[in-house]
Amino acid sequence: MIFISYAREDFPYADRLYEKLLDDGYTPWLGRKCILPGSEWEQSIAEAIRRSAYFIALLSARSIEKRGYVQKEIREALDILQTIPFNRVFLIPVRLESCDPLHPALQRLQWVDFFPDWDEGYAKLNRVFSFVPREERAQSFIGTRWIAKDSDGEQWEFVLRETGVVEMRQHDIVPNNGKWRLVANELYMEFNNKYVQYRASIDNDILRGSAQNIEGSQWAWRATRII
Repeated sequence: MIFISYAREDFPYADRLYEKLLDDGYTPWLGRKCILPGSEWEQSIAEAIRRSAYFIALLSARSIEKRGYVQKEIREALDILQTIPFNRVFLIPVRLESCDPLHPALQRLQWVDFFPDWDEGYAKLNRVFSFVPREERAQSFIGTRWIAKDSDGEQWEFVLRETGVVEMRQHDIVPNNGKWRLVANELYMEFNNKYVQYRASIDNDILRGSAQNIEGSQWAWRATRII
């Protein structure tokens, strides 16, 4: 998992990076998208940092001067960095603009610049992720049928097809352009050209996760395998 730390003012950049990592088959973690409704957000963030293979600190003139939780996230990542073998990368500073990290430990780390060329910066970052599992479709999931229920009380079914297509039925509504994939131990689904996105952790024959639509609404969902 790849944790993305950012100042609130830099969310558009964090969201762009999250979507790119997701499209490339990684498992990114972004608080605004990954914390389930009703969860204790501080505990969720701390746990995600501990579970992550990499921690990306998005740096800007806004974030390095900002007081608050983003600094706490970086301090927690620096504490974990002390336990990582010296030849292993964990904390990666990514500069969104010309700025100098204030923390001496960050100053000693080689950073990646996402300016003036975002794509070139991302290509450099991508070369680091040699230990992050890429997308893989487990054969055991192909053809499985699931019954799901969301936090609004709605119940629906879906089937995972071999081609990565997911067929979903909710009442008489059949969303089109459904796709699915497995990344590490998480399932991702999207419908109607990303109008709705689902993600869930896999626990044997149970899925638990969250969903979000293009308008930013979020909700929790759970599914049980029936075939």
